[in-house]
Amino acid sequence: MSLGRMGVRAAQAPVRPGRAVSQENVEIVLALQEAIGETDFVQLFRDDHVWGRFSGTVAALFHPDFESANVLLGVETTYRGVDGLRAIWLDWLRPWASYRSRVEKIIDCGDRVAVVHRASGCPLGSTQKVMLNSAFVFTLREGKIVRCEGYPDHAEALKAVGQAE
Repeated sequence: MSLGRMGVRAAQAPVRPGRAVSQENVEIVLALQEAIGETDFVQLFRDDHVWGRFSGTVAALFHPDFESANVLLGVETTYRGVDGLRAIWLDWLRPWASYRSRVEKIIDCGDRVAVVHRASGCPLGSTQKVMLNSAFVFTLREGKIVRCEGYPDHAEALKAVGQAE
């Protein structure tokens, strides 16, 4: 384990051939995480101007066939393209007044990269902050993110990449 540029723990799956490509995949996912930074997701995805700047900055990280999916209660919802990424987040953020996420750990799984998050948000109409654990699994192909799967639970995501906690 080592500390990445964001100060998060980076874990690695067992060493295998293709290690350089695997590290490149981690760097691509890390670049996306750094572009998001400490931004409030509500502002990032709801504000057309902020979204336009952000999507223009990160568009090169995504494969033309990119899709994003949320897996909640065993049901998967999938969206296509970078605009689909915005749509899936707008769906998720519907009940939130604010929502931020901090990367806790990045796990190198070869052509997949798991990112464990600790999120906090304030629901609409409330002043109470809610803390959530979440995780994302990024699949990369040809040096681009081709799929992002969101999980509401760390264990589910880690199981999806064969890295049970």
